[in-house]
Amino acid sequence: MTTTFTMRHLLFALCIVFICACTNDTNNTKVDAFDRTAMLKGVADRAAIPSFKELQKNADSVALLATQLVEIQIPTTQQIQTLRNAIANLIIVFQSVIGYDFGPAEGSLGSLVENVSTFPVNTASLEDLIAVADTSFLNFQRDTRGLSALDYLFFRGTLTDVISNFSGEAGMNRRVYTKAVANAIARETRVVLNAWTGTYRQQFIDRSGTDAGSSVSLLFNNLNISYELLKNYKIALPLGKRAGQSASEPTRVEAYYQSTSLELARLHFHAAVNLWYGKTPQGDTFPSFRSYLKTVANGDRLINDTEAQITRIEEAFTTLGTSASLSTVITSNPTAVEPLHSEMQKLTRFFKSEMSSLLGISITYSSGDGD
Repeated sequence: MTTTFTMRHLLFALCIVFICACTNDTNNTKVDAFDRTAMLKGVADRAAIPSFKELQKNADSVALLATQLVEIQIPTTQQIQTLRNAIANLIIVFQSVIGYDFGPAEGSLGSLVENVSTFPVNTASLEDLIAVADTSFLNFQRDTRGLSALDYLFFRGTLTDVISNFSGEAGMNRRVYTKAVANAIARETRVVLNAWTGTYRQQFIDRSGTDAGSSVSLLFNNLNISYELLKNYKIALPLGKRAGQSASEPTRVEAYYQSTSLELARLHFHAAVNLWYGKTPQGDTFPSFRSYLKTVANGDRLINDTEAQITRIEEAFTTLGTSASLSTVITSNPTAVEPLHSEMQKLTRFFKSEMSSLLGISITYSSGDGD
């Protein structure tokens, strides 16, 4: 009798262990129910590669026009305006690739984003390099080249001023420097695009785990790096919110001379949000981090919180309007930009720490922004 009683209890205990094990397996399987390979394929084929192709097309256009400019002793108004338009389009398109600043975008002298879009421009050092005809770029003076250099060279002053600066023998070094800057941008972009359309695409898709070296981790971390670049340097820095700042610094904006910093910040925001949603600029969709969150516990709650905060940021952008540059708004009424900065701060928690926790993806970079 005692033996039977003990065996029944033992069988009961084994059943409980088995049920618990099955439950744990179900929970773990739920986390892995999402097809990360499909997400990575969508990112590669629907977002990253098309964006780099569009960037290459625009970079090549600017490089061609800049090369032609070298041989022109006195540029016409039309020639300078054409280059201005091409540069403006290039800066706009560049916003769409900032979230993919990893893998092929990492070079020996810095990443594509660092080398091409560092701002504000260091005008004194840039002018020194022009004066001595130094176009080697074998240094870490990233604020003397890239898009911010083109912004300074072609949008500072009137068209008449720009034509004068680029004319004759006195303007030769300026024309040569412009050619070197434009060709460097096109060359670096081509390296990245060729890698993506070559072997890197499949490598990216195949590394579908969530470990620190996986493509999912790279994508997640660079989404957040991109967002924090926007929040901390395109908004907080000119607003005077970074550590060590005692006042606003409205000249420290992207594309200061072109006066399109607010528009570019909004485009940068849309690019980050579209990556989270899994949307292309054309409206197509692909599996995304939002889709991934649908498969985990509390994912729907985080999706709702994130989307509500995205809406608040959009409203803050809308309130600022589109007619004035960010530097102008900060100069005349800095408090008007405060809501945008505040709402962007709040989204960091959802994009970064909570999504990292729910998806089991480690944060592998140090932002030091205090979130």
